[in-house]
Amino acid sequence: MSCWRGTEETGASEISERYTIHNGDCLSEMASMESDSVDAIVTDPPYALGFGGASWDTFGKPNGTESVAERMEKGRAYDNSNAAVPKFGNSHGKTPTVGEMRRFQEEMTPIFEEAIRVAKPGAHMLCFGGTRTFHRIACAIEDAGWIVKDCMMWVYGSGMPHGQNVRRMMEKGFPDDAWEWEGWNTHLKPAWEPIILAYKPLSGTVVNNVRKYGTGAINIDACRIPTSDSLGGGMKAGSAQDGWRRPFMDDPDMQAAFVERKKENIAKSEQLGRYPANLVHDGSDEVVAMFPSTGKSSGGGGVKAPGKNGIYGKFNGHEYQDQLGYGDTGSAARFFYCAKASKKDRNCGDVKNDHPCVKPNALMRYLVKLVCRQGGVVMDPFMGSGSTGVACMDEGMRFVGIDMDSHYCEIADSRMRSRLPHDEDKPNDSAEKGGDSDAQLTLFDIMGGE
Repeated sequence: MSCWRGTEETGASEISERYTIHNGDCLSEMASMESDSVDAIVTDPPYALGFGGASWDTFGKPNGTESVAERMEKGRAYDNSNAAVPKFGNSHGKTPTVGEMRRFQEEMTPIFEEAIRVAKPGAHMLCFGGTRTFHRIACAIEDAGWIVKDCMMWVYGSGMPHGQNVRRMMEKGFPDDAWEWEGWNTHLKPAWEPIILAYKPLSGTVVNNVRKYGTGAINIDACRIPTSDSLGGGMKAGSAQDGWRRPFMDDPDMQAAFVERKKENIAKSEQLGRYPANLVHDGSDEVVAMFPSTGKSSGGGGVKAPGKNGIYGKFNGHEYQDQLGYGDTGSAARFFYCAKASKKDRNCGDVKNDHPCVKPNALMRYLVKLVCRQGGVVMDPFMGSGSTGVACMDEGMRFVGIDMDSHYCEIADSRMRSRLPHDEDKPNDSAEKGGDSDAQLTLFDIMGGE
């Protein structure tokens, strides 16, 4: 197997490995890496939909290399009892059988098991999925020993509906009944992708894990959403009440401390940006239009929670004393990070990028920054054309990528090499390619035996 690596000069005589690309099966390639050596994993694995007829997105032998059209043709002769062949598929993907989905989960589990071995304790993983099959990916992640923490949403406006027009289909054989089904289709338009957030179990407490391995937490302040809004609102009026009866509300000193903490949080948000949420969008007009336009938020002004005879006993609700809103207006889309796609995202190297699933650079930079510190190592076992690696180059992280397709490895190398400073693109420092597995670097080599 081949290996590419990109280096840069960091001192008078010091050369730093910025990225390494392994062309091979991710299971065997990860087996050569040291345990507890990766700071984070950010990846976009196959969704098992046979996307565009691609063999890399097709699971189930002996038909793993067949196109969608071939699988469709054979699939019509089988039912769900044949785990390897779907009953139907189209250009957007196929409708998988139950057996196929079980096999997909079974084949993905050992990959995530090997990934958790090379990951440091507390290391986070961000894993994309498809809305139809991500539950199988999540189960495989969990079965491998990872702890699923959350599921982010990447909302975009560029999706195209790929369903079938029922009326048009019926016109071919049942024209008299066709118009009864005008307006009916088989699929919704895709507008979001899930991103599973998981982490390797900690070694002891969060504090001990962070001190020992530099992992176990997510970088909130680096991923805050910029805002020019004044977020003070009612809290600056001095009210410590937020709609619920709390024990400290009868203690003046505790009330004052509560208000001060709120003021500090608001001041920090005004300076650094809003706290990041588990939703990210692309800022397109179509997506922004889905969010409501909010007037000046008030949040309180006399709204009552359950009364004294409610289920909360002595912690019963009460009326707000002061306005608790934040005084800002506009589309609610402003509460979430906007990762706009650039036309330069796909072809940033000197090799044309023909990979069908290229993620926006702004999105990938946001994600790697969320789960890894500068100088840390991010791994992508399903690298594709290297979008994760390009983001790591931009954010000052080291990168290890693995992909079975040598063509995509060439593209990824070109894209990442374009991020190296020109004066470092020298014969000894430029991206190097080895022709056999003996020359292949392990992750331990890259990290200098750390």
